Amino acid sequence: MIPIVEEHIQTKKHSIVKDSNKEHIFIKELTKSFRSINTLNIGNTTHLDNTVDEFASSLESIWAKNSKVINIIVYSKSWWDANYSRDLNIYRTSKRLEN
Repeated sequence: MIPIVEEHIQTKKHSIVKDSNKEHIFIKELTKSFRSINTLNIGNTTHLDNTVDEFASSLESIWAKNSKVINIIVYSKSWWDANYSRDLNIYRTSKRLEN
């Protein structure tokens, strides 16, 4: 008996090229955002949650602004990083099963 489960197959990734101008801008903007968050009033879990949510929202916005979308295709290079290699292998396997 072979269990069949639905699995989400990643077909796109967001990425910033290492040592690129975009990476430097991303780090600069993220550092500026982190420094601007008021951490003096974290006196309970509600304030902590709000502070973490504020930072996460800022991080997502800065990442979206500076990263680019990369399509995962059968011919993609697996050396990008460990997560990319895993997703690429899953994608390639799914394409083989379709054919």
